Amino acid sequence: MIFYNTDENKETVVDQKTIIQIIAHKDFRYQMAGPDSIKNVYIFSGSENDLSLSRTYQVNLLCNYDMMYYPFDSQVCYIEMITKGNNDHLVDLVPHQLDFLGPQELSQYFVRGFQQCNSVQRGKKSLRVEVLLGRRLLGNALTVFLPTALLTVIGHLTNYFKPFFFEAVISVNLTVMLVLATMFLSVSATLPATSYVKMVDIWMLFNLFIPFIEVFLHTYIDQLRDDEGEVKEVNSHGKSRKIEPITTIQVSINEMIQQDALREHYNRKNINQKKLKFASMISLRLTPTIAAIFFGTFWIFGLSLYFFPRELGAINPTCN
Repeated sequence: MIFYNTDENKETVVDQKTIIQIIAHKDFRYQMAGPDSIKNVYIFSGSENDLSLSRTYQVNLLCNYDMMYYPFDSQVCYIEMITKGNNDHLVDLVPHQLDFLGPQELSQYFVRGFQQCNSVQRGKKSLRVEVLLGRRLLGNALTVFLPTALLTVIGHLTNYFKPFFFEAVISVNLTVMLVLATMFLSVSATLPATSYVKMVDIWMLFNLFIPFIEVFLHTYIDQLRDDEGEVKEVNSHGKSRKIEPITTIQVSINEMIQQDALREHYNRKNINQKKLKFASMISLRLTPTIAAIFFGTFWIFGLSLYFFPRELGAINPTCN
């Protein structure tokens, strides 16, 4: 036999480590050796009795893992054994008894199940043993998903700070971005490099994008407040400081010009108030709504892949 999915197509051997046993017929049928035999032996017919060859092999299997759905992924690793040479027509590979004697809990995965079946490789009969592997979610939930979600919530809470603490709002969101970026790089470094985007990458990028939007909106809102032409109270190194507005109203002895200038000033102020209200609505309502929808959709889809990988096409085992 040949282990097909190994580096050098390792072959089975019959050597001193091979244990050969005779499995006698249930009626224990045999014939006594004839008088011409120098040994007093029992002769068992090969058509009624079986020979059992057993040996232990340690091989490194070549299994392709798809990390796209990490950490909700399930993997299939298999052992593919084919006949050697031209013995295919002389041998029938029959799946019979399969026992998994190793530990069920591995370093990164746990064994979800195992199965065996007949297959065909290179036009030859083969025996395929598949091991279904899953990943525990609790570790990733506590080290990746929960911290990032808490950081995102902390960044969003700055929307309820008073305008006086504008500097603190920007500082908190930038700190959140820095921590999320560090976590993103740390998580990516522990995973194999792939040409496709993984689910955990989408989660990290989305959480990284939220504080960026918060910083952008708060800067825009603060700029609109400056354009309202009112006295502004700012935080200057922990002390309150009032800044007088810059008057942009055109003063003229011509009454028509003066009225047009006032009308333009109040129209601009009304437009700024509408923009300010719209920006505040985005920051206080739209952003958390989108985040909640994303979180719910992400976890519903992820848990569906985790519990029903075969039905959703996340894995395609040959044996059914």
